[in-house]
Amino acid sequence: MKVLLIIFSVFFAGTAIAGECKQQALLHDSEYYMSEFCWTEGKVSTFRISVWDSPSMIRIVARLVPGESARIVGKSKNFYKIKVKNKDGEDNYGWISDLQIERIITKDNDSVECDY
Repeated sequence: MKVLLIIFSVFFAGTAIAGECKQQALLHDSEYYMSEFCWTEGKVSTFRISVWDSPSMIRIVARLVPGESARIVGKSKNFYKIKVKNKDGEDNYGWISDLQIERIITKDNDSVECDY
């Protein structure tokens, strides 16, 4: 009986993992900031997009380079919760405004529609 339970749990866990929501946020690139805000290449090269601790934007937890991508893990109004790697390779979670996102893509064909 235990063997059957183990087999069923492995089977259902595997199908749940295969069908999870896997969306990526592609942030605006440097050309966007140069054309939209008339910034020079030098200004854009030092610019970093802030990743906040919450949609309330109290504390910056990370900074991203324009054009970078990040995994979306949630949403609250016009903010997306994202997961990015820090310098040490550890996962950081934070929030960015939808204004910073150029587009959202689904990375895998087997992912399901995201319900944030």
